[in-house]
Amino acid sequence: MQNRQPLKTYYQVLGLEPEVSSLEIKRAYRSLVKSHHPDVEYSEQSHLERCRATEYMMSLNEAYETLIDKSKRAAYDYLIGAN
Repeated sequence: MQNRQPLKTYYQVLGLEPEVSSLEIKRAYRSLVKSHHPDVEYSEQSHLERCRATEYMMSLNEAYETLIDKSKRAAYDYLIGAN
């Protein structure tokens, strides 16, 4: 049986706590995008590294899109049991 890592919350994906403001969410997202975008150092990356970077960007985008929208964030917080 394979060891699976527990799923990260959207807050953990962005490196934040649930109490953060929308401005802090936006800042964290932009900072992570600048350093982890698949196009950063594209020519030096292997195919596998580009695939991983793309998957990571997809998770960043999903987290951001959910947490930046007030109604989606409220529903998500209820789902994960955050206040």
